[in-house]
Amino acid sequence: MKQQAIITGAGSGIGLACVQKFLAAGWMVDAHYHSSDNALKRLSKKYGNALKCFKADFSDEASLKSFLEHIRNIRADALVNNAAIYDLSQGGRNRVADAQKIFMINTIVPILIAEVVFEEMKIKRKGAIVNISSIAAKYGSNGTEIFYGASKRGLEALTRTLSRQGATNGICVNTVRPGAIDTDFHKKIGRSDQQLVERRKRIPMQRLGKPQEIADMVFHLCAHNTFATNQTITVAGGD
Repeated sequence: MKQQAIITGAGSGIGLACVQKFLAAGWMVDAHYHSSDNALKRLSKKYGNALKCFKADFSDEASLKSFLEHIRNIRADALVNNAAIYDLSQGGRNRVADAQKIFMINTIVPILIAEVVFEEMKIKRKGAIVNISSIAAKYGSNGTEIFYGASKRGLEALTRTLSRQGATNGICVNTVRPGAIDTDFHKKIGRSDQQLVERRKRIPMQRLGKPQEIADMVFHLCAHNTFATNQTITVAGGD
């Protein structure tokens, strides 16, 4: 019987790379996306029923509830909590509301999703959960993006809690902290080409990471790891 993964934020970037990695390895994948599913549709043509997609806006209570009900029917072997948004609140009209949305999507929703998946894994007495954090949780965000790093720190606390509960049930729970990765994320938050050049200079390996490099680590933790749990693994070129 094929193994099953749930991957959130799978429409692009790291999430999409994870979907590709799991599908190529013969897994069944339930992929969550928020807006565009163009790349997922292309993968669906190749992999057919092995890929199922579910659209949900995690900042909307009804949409989130529908997604949680959906995953209750999935006997997942792995969960990748990847969906996230950045902190652009200082340029907004209501910073408190923006901050609430950031923590909702980056911290609270992954907890709610993990709780659902965790219960099924406890019954099977096996499973893997990987929470995708950020190098910002290690160093802190810039002052203008403070809620992002703080929300990712909260996500890492989820790893600490669930790993202790899961250890006696064969469930490994870990965090992956990507550094600066070459995705459309930078354009979405308004970073210029010059800013990216300067960012690369601060990375010991002198380059941005590839989404596939994060996906490789995530897949290892889900498919091959059976003993490492409660770990935070930074994949950032030495950053």
